[in-house]
Amino acid sequence: MKRAGEKGGLDSGAGNARRPNSRAPHGRVGHRHPSGLSVDLARCLAENVELEAALARSYNQFMATQCALSAGRIWYVAIVPWRRPDMAVKEIRRVKTLGCAAGIYARGIEWDRPLTHPDHWPIYEEAANQDLPITVHVGNGSSPMIREMFQGVPRPDL
Repeated sequence: MKRAGEKGGLDSGAGNARRPNSRAPHGRVGHRHPSGLSVDLARCLAENVELEAALARSYNQFMATQCALSAGRIWYVAIVPWRRPDMAVKEIRRVKTLGCAAGIYARGIEWDRPLTHPDHWPIYEEAANQDLPITVHVGNGSSPMIREMFQGVPRPDL
């Protein structure tokens, strides 16, 4: 059996099973091109904001490097540390220079702040300056808000 990324190999990842080479950039492009899709978008959260920022930088670097192998056919949505707008602004500038970013990822609620919170305005300004749209994931992935929403709700004994 061939591995993912090898010609004829299969990817065993969830949601990608049985698709040839779906994790390797050249495989994703090869798989999707016959279907008519010309561009693909691929897309960190920690209690410690400095760790979150470091993970975001690492993710963005990895994704930019991998997407660059697709000759402009695969793009990604960059992750920034929303709780530290100053760091987010720097990361948006860095991401733009790396290339292959199609936008900036956001959850509907960033920790305990809605996207309309004034602390986020510098992030929006810089994203606009860099011509990177904010892409909002409509699901709620904010750990503090999820805990608060379910506080007092009985949990089954497992």
